[in-house]
Amino acid sequence: FAGFSSVYSGRASTATSGSKTSRINHTTMNRLLMKSIDSPGFEKAFLHDMESKGESMLWHQDTSSIDPTTVLLRLKKGHRLPNGSYCSPRLIWTDVRKKQNHGFEIFDIRSLDHASMVNLKDFPYAIPGRSILVYLNNSDTFIFEAATEMDMVRFVRGMRLVIARLTRSLVMGNLEGSCELLDMEDPKRSRQASFRNSEIDWSRAMDDVTDAMIDN
Repeated sequence: FAGFSSVYSGRASTATSGSKTSRINHTTMNRLLMKSIDSPGFEKAFLHDMESKGESMLWHQDTSSIDPTTVLLRLKKGHRLPNGSYCSPRLIWTDVRKKQNHGFEIFDIRSLDHASMVNLKDFPYAIPGRSILVYLNNSDTFIFEAATEMDMVRFVRGMRLVIARLTRSLVMGNLEGSCELLDMEDPKRSRQASFRNSEIDWSRAMDDVTDAMIDN
């Protein structure tokens, strides 16, 4: 029994040590991530990631579903429409299994925040610490769940900064900042014509996006 006790004690000690190390590593990672979120380059890095790679999340559509949909969220730049006007940037997501796309213009968003227990009362399988509530101007709501709590914080902070930056640029008349999330390329137009009309296009794009912001 003495030998068994010694072995058991050693295992318990090792488990405790491993648990402490895990907590320390988790805390260190959280601190590093928070530091990166607060860094001056976070917004541009987030925007680049959302445009190029996207963010994998769970989409809780049905309140009683134990199997939420795996989706890839991305930011899609506004672009020139067939009638010559420009649409606003959109937050889109793709259903990985069904290959279906969904989305809405970012100015349709009324609020985007961490989902509380109250918000998730009809979604018992959504993890509160990782879930995001998106509330639109038309009263539609969407529940997404990030892989970790820090991924949730990063997404919420990043989206808020992107929307705030675009709004600020529009209000201040910052042409370059306003068109940062717009695809200004027109493959049907020659390079020379594009150069001559680029300033006109930028101004029109800025006006169209401003109108979309005001309408919402």
